[in-house]
Amino acid sequence: MHTYQGRCHCGATGFKLRGARTPDQWTVCACQCSFCRAHGARTTSDTEASVHFITPDESRLNRYRFALKSADFYVCRNCGVYVASAIGSPSGRFATLNVNVVSPLVEVPAAARVTYDSEMPAQKRARREQQWTPVTDIA
Repeated sequence: MHTYQGRCHCGATGFKLRGARTPDQWTVCACQCSFCRAHGARTTSDTEASVHFITPDESRLNRYRFALKSADFYVCRNCGVYVASAIGSPSGRFATLNVNVVSPLVEVPAAARVTYDSEMPAQKRARREQQWTPVTDIA
């Protein structure tokens, strides 16, 4: 089992990812929505891994929602870095993580450009539940 940590620039919010895959085995995406493009985000998720979010001071975390308001985009209120996106559903909590915030820096495969513009809300939720990393409350 491997553990990777990611955090915003100022360290106010972050995550701990645990999984069997090494960064060279991660699937990396570059979503083409306006938010992800503006942040230069490259994201990954792993259904066989787990992620725990670390935000000692919740007031420093902005859970931003846009468009369909179907996911929370975790952005540091202090430094403005986009760390992850997460959803809650009857099936649990799931997240996709910005690999640009993993520290120390890891080498990952090239990001595949993806677009989800044609998805209906139910399709978007189902895809996220099936493909995103399960969120745990255990560090």
